[in-house]
Amino acid sequence: MPERDIDAVVAAMDARLVRMPPDRAAQRLFLETYRRTTLAVGQAIRDARFEDPGWVERWDVVFADLYLAALDGDLSGSESAVSRPWRLAFDAPDSLPALRHVLLGINAHINYDLPQALLAVIADEEFAD
Repeated sequence: MPERDIDAVVAAMDARLVRMPPDRAAQRLFLETYRRTTLAVGQAIRDARFEDPGWVERWDVVFADLYLAALDGDLSGSESAVSRPWRLAFDAPDSLPALRHVLLGINAHINYDLPQALLAVIADEEFAD
């Protein structure tokens, strides 16, 4: 079992939603969407829909934590804590349609965070398998 589990990730997302400043409506959209996805992954793990549910949960926690770290960096005003892909997503104009904000977040998370999360949970010897 990982140190943190999906329930802990959802709780962390909930905490950020509670304290999300009102002027961050665009960022709230991605967080709410990602939260629903994380809940669905957690349910799929509980329903034994994955061949290796323990690995999926470890990966999902690491993957989500990369996004949460970027969000925390942005909310704290730390420019150095936010990668360029996330900076582009977070700085998109509020006037964009909601779907575009969600897609910008998906783009940053999949293209930037996903490879890092996979490297974090796949041991060097597992790459040969």
